[in-house]
Amino acid sequence: MATTKPDVQYVQIERVQFWADKESGDIHITTDDPDAKDVFKHTTISNRETSKRYHPTFYRQLATLLAQHGKTVPGWDLFCERCGGEIVLMSTSTTGYRHKPGLPECDTKPPEPQRAG
Repeated sequence: MATTKPDVQYVQIERVQFWADKESGDIHITTDDPDAKDVFKHTTISNRETSKRYHPTFYRQLATLLAQHGKTVPGWDLFCERCGGEIVLMSTSTTGYRHKPGLPECDTKPPEPQRAG
């Protein structure tokens, strides 16, 4: 059920689902909330610059959430922007990610995840 309060600007929608397409890696977003499903049925977010649904920041955020919950996002790998080393998401880490085991840690601040290729 969609809800709001008089003194706020947002509407809260329940039961929002999102997943990555197994082939393209595009992230699909949908809801079965009875108050929202007629207006917001389904949309996608892409990390391809040629797509009209290209939104790299939102894509990175959703892909990171999916990966943190063990879901596969095809074509989405995380690399340190400083040293290029592969990093992995860690649910118990303060930063949320660290260099992959066996790779040397970077001596800089925690790296920002970057999409491969």
